[in-house]
Amino acid sequence: MQQYDIEIIQGLLDGNEWAMEEIFVAHYVNLCNYAFGFVRNKSDAEDIVSEGMVWLWNNRNKIKISSSLRAYLYRLIHNRCVNFIEHKKIESKYNENILVLHKAELHRISEGTDHPLNQILADETQDRITKAIENLPAQCRDIFKLSRYSGLKNKEIAEKLNIAETTVKKQISIALKKIKDFLSVVMLLFFS
Repeated sequence: MQQYDIEIIQGLLDGNEWAMEEIFVAHYVNLCNYAFGFVRNKSDAEDIVSEGMVWLWNNRNKIKISSSLRAYLYRLIHNRCVNFIEHKKIESKYNENILVLHKAELHRISEGTDHPLNQILADETQDRITKAIENLPAQCRDIFKLSRYSGLKNKEIAEKLNIAETTVKKQISIALKKIKDFLSVVMLLFFS
């Protein structure tokens, strides 16, 4: 071990801040590059090295550096990178499991017609459809109600309202588009 390393290590063990500053200045950038090779994210690499430096300072009374200071620091960061990667794997697996459970619950709810949430969603959807219909222009709304609620055919609606059958078809098409658009916007706001 070089004399310089011995002095820096002794200064660290004695709690001299200058020693920690020397270590930081001399090794931080290279250690960040080393950590980046593992985690592939600059911010994560910098956090790992910074936390490693804090750990080194806080545990200076317990550490034993038998090889070079540089080798010790690289081993420290290597171990922290491995722990970080393992933690990310566990976190990712946990999030996957939560997502699977969430999807399974949504599927169970949607499949179970007796589930209270299904009734709430059905009632809410029906209320929104009713509001969408009420927001239609008067003639369009009347034609749509005669078609969907009274069950009249296009020809019957045309005769009843004394209008062309093509007008009935066009108004029903407009009504369906406006209702669909209204529901899309409302549901987007409702579920976001």
